[in-house]
Amino acid sequence: MNDVLGLFLPNEILVLIGFIFEYWWIWLPPFAWTFFKQMYTDYAVGNFKRTNWDFVLLEVILESGEAKTPRSMEKVITTLHGGRTSWGWWDKNIKGARQDMFSLEIISIEGEIHYLIRTLTKYKKLVEGAVYGAFPDVEIQEVEDYVNNIDRSKLEIDYDVFGSDIGLAKPDGYPIRTYLEFLDDDKDIKINDPMSQVLEVMASLERGEQLWMQIPIESLDDDWTKKGAKEIEKLTGQAFSDSRTFLEKYIAPVIEIISFGLVPAPKAPEKPEQKFGIAQNLTPGKAEAIKAIEHNITKPGFRCTLRFVYIAQKATYGAASPKAFMGALKQFNDSTLNSFKVDGGTITSVEDIFGRTKKDKERLRKNLLLDNYAKRKVKGAKFTFNTEELTTIYHFPSSSVTTSTLKRVRSKKASAPASLPVVDEI
Repeated sequence: MNDVLGLFLPNEILVLIGFIFEYWWIWLPPFAWTFFKQMYTDYAVGNFKRTNWDFVLLEVILESGEAKTPRSMEKVITTLHGGRTSWGWWDKNIKGARQDMFSLEIISIEGEIHYLIRTLTKYKKLVEGAVYGAFPDVEIQEVEDYVNNIDRSKLEIDYDVFGSDIGLAKPDGYPIRTYLEFLDDDKDIKINDPMSQVLEVMASLERGEQLWMQIPIESLDDDWTKKGAKEIEKLTGQAFSDSRTFLEKYIAPVIEIISFGLVPAPKAPEKPEQKFGIAQNLTPGKAEAIKAIEHNITKPGFRCTLRFVYIAQKATYGAASPKAFMGALKQFNDSTLNSFKVDGGTITSVEDIFGRTKKDKERLRKNLLLDNYAKRKVKGAKFTFNTEELTTIYHFPSSSVTTSTLKRVRSKKASAPASLPVVDEI
């Protein structure tokens, strides 16, 4: 057999094939373990979610522009951080338990804007209490999931989809430009609402167009602040990392002992000595970055995914609205700190090296995007936001938002439209 293969394959390939078959007992067990572990994890997590997770979708109806800054919404989001369950090893690895989650959503259906919060049923009263406590004049009603109104079988036939996950350009410790930078120095109530441009884009949609934005979130414990602390160490020159390989760390010391020191193991690098006067040696940009990161990690954090979907009938579908939406997000970018960027692995526009559209890959990404959106998955371009950052991109519009946008928001006061039906009360 080897003689026959040798006529067609190089000797190096034959040696590799021989190794694979002869030493299967080395590579097959870990491969099989990884494969079956993933299969079991998927089964256990799916079973846990089917058994324990029951969601409701709540719409917050605004009577008018709120005479409050986003500070009030930050109190609401901080309350949501309390919806966290600490699971032990057995629960997470055997039972498939996962962290409870919420989804903060702003959608526009033909120019009519809706603020929505998706929550587990057990947290419904928590959400309502937090919102009413901060915004006593709003109304909250349970509605059906608008995502179910989209017929996937008609995708690219009667309508088309464009969208993507949005990630961060730098590590999570670096904050984006938050709402505090939009506040008026004289009066907090006079705020240039950071979401006003986004809402104007949504309010400009025409008949047959929809634009959805969601932020699925999971509460994090305080361990997330360690990432920010590491970034500060890098900026101050105090970063320490052991660059030795696994063999150098664990195998080489054993060989050193066996050889009675004849084959010395690489020594661990010493941690840099703490230097005084670090602040004096920092550039103004680094000093500001350190200050911003230190402020960022003082607040509770969430694991998030920012995702948007533009859906329109074939006759009205156009690239202007999603481009304007992505452009509106740029106001939160800070070139010295952090900024939003489109995740190239999820965007539904795919071209080859010659600029030709890859239809099959685009169709797959569109379906994956809709699936992740419908299931509110925290995956893809995941990042960490604290309560302040999260509030910046999800809060009720203040009184400074333009009249045209408020008119569209106020029009939802009477009742939910046919496109967002209200769940019948039992």
